[in-house]
Amino acid sequence: MNKSIVMIQSILKEKKLPFEIIRFILGGCTTAVVTFGSYWLMTDALGIRPVLSVILSTLLAWCYSFVINKALVFLDNRKEKALRQGTAFIMLQVTLLFFSCVIMFVAHDLFGANDKMIVIACAVVNAVLNFLGMKLFVFKNVG
Repeated sequence: MNKSIVMIQSILKEKKLPFEIIRFILGGCTTAVVTFGSYWLMTDALGIRPVLSVILSTLLAWCYSFVINKALVFLDNRKEKALRQGTAFIMLQVTLLFFSCVIMFVAHDLFGANDKMIVIACAVVNAVLNFLGMKLFVFKNVG
């Protein structure tokens, strides 16, 4: 059987999985607040241009998300793994961003699909891939 399928099956059998998913959802909600709140602060309160603000708010949200997921979602207190995990986390986020951009380009620009629906679909798919990526690659061997 495919190694990936075996890994996903073992994840689904874990008793702690529902609690990790709940913590992941809560962490994701607070990350969204950080993203939108910092974007609003930068654009409206500080007068920073929207493109720069979205880049900065995304970077801030990634930093926040890494800390939240490491400490509160996956309960990983191994400081010696932080650099490797941080690198894997950034690679995962950049991969998911690239995936979203490709999907948006193909679905919206080439086929004329509704951009708002594509963003929603990408967000749902990215949330699942993000959880699996963090569980299998970023914070693996925790607990």
